[in-house]
Amino acid sequence: MQELLAYSMNEVNILRQACCAFRNVFMQFVKMDIFHQAITISSIFQHVVPVDVSETGHCTYYPERGYRIGHRQSVEALQWVAYIGRTRNTVTRAGN
Repeated sequence: MQELLAYSMNEVNILRQACCAFRNVFMQFVKMDIFHQAITISSIFQHVVPVDVSETGHCTYYPERGYRIGHRQSVEALQWVAYIGRTRNTVTRAGN
């Protein structure tokens, strides 16, 4: 019985430390105390991520840099795709 009690107390300590670390990350990067301003992970998401309600009534998320994939590729990645296209004698384009 003592072993079970010690194991349970150890598990509770691990969970407490993990929750504190999770909270500290949000406090550092988002300036939000998640245990006071949100109940679920989805409610944290609603506080953090910019959302908009479309005309259909659905909640939509807009990425910060948009949906145009070609604008989010690094120069190195685009050069690599062009190189593969030349060496394999195929047409390869980023974003398709």
